[in-house]
Amino acid sequence: MAYTISVDDNQIVHVKFTGEVEIKERQEARNEVISLCKLKWYDHVMLDMRNCNMQFDMNDIVNYVDSTSSHEIIQDLRISGITNPKDKVNDFIQHFLSTRGINIRFFYSQEEALEWLCAI
Repeated sequence: MAYTISVDDNQIVHVKFTGEVEIKERQEARNEVISLCKLKWYDHVMLDMRNCNMQFDMNDIVNYVDSTSSHEIIQDLRISGITNPKDKVNDFIQHFLSTRGINIRFFYSQEEALEWLCAI
């Protein structure tokens, strides 16, 4: 599995991606997080993509964003991501999802991502 999901003491859902990650695995992780958030009423999600290599093309990205924005609960979540500066695709994903009312931001440091995620 190219990802792990955990919940910390502050009820933040953490998703950590490692190695080669295909669009199917990113979708599986998203679906697991959505199910967990619905079940436990979690509303803060931290994505850590610093140690992975995302393997998908622009068509995959557009389909992923479309399918993500169609989940009703996604509108209620606050999502921060930690990524590498080389992964410009996350800038596109952030912009596209933000225009659909989804509260998501990507950062290059864990401290900034956590600070934004926990800000009210």
